[in-house]
Amino acid sequence: MRGSCSEPVLVDTGAPSNRQQWLDHAWNLVDPADLRWVFLTHEYHDHAGNVREVMATCPNAILVTTWFSMARYAIDTEEFWMPFNRSRWVRDGESFTAGDRTLLAIRPPFFDNPTTRGLFDPTTRVYWAADTFATALPHPAENAADLDRTAWRRSLQ
Repeated sequence: MRGSCSEPVLVDTGAPSNRQQWLDHAWNLVDPADLRWVFLTHEYHDHAGNVREVMATCPNAILVTTWFSMARYAIDTEEFWMPFNRSRWVRDGESFTAGDRTLLAIRPPFFDNPTTRGLFDPTTRVYWAADTFATALPHPAENAADLDRTAWRRSLQ
């Protein structure tokens, strides 16, 4: 999340298929030494594929996710990896404090994975979530109101 949050939060860690490009872009936004929080929306590789590299590069960061998400990550990768001393578990509706902000982990209204959580900042009223429209979209959309309602409804059937 970008903005005036006093402790920078990175939401998701990208896919391993474009790891170096993703990391280069991330480190152009925030210095790894300054990053304090890594929030994983869920364990799918396009969201958590670089979590080990990010945590290794960011010595002051705390990983925030669900226990269920990391257990599924371990099954999928056939290796349990978790920096327990640098982790915080949050369930649906729970919060954590990132400097001057209290951020809430909230399940999106539509999702493709039971572990998915979005991140809500009550200060800015911004809700950031991944895979929340539960369908492939023909173009980027930040709000469901921007979608053709008939096409979206058909895609969900």
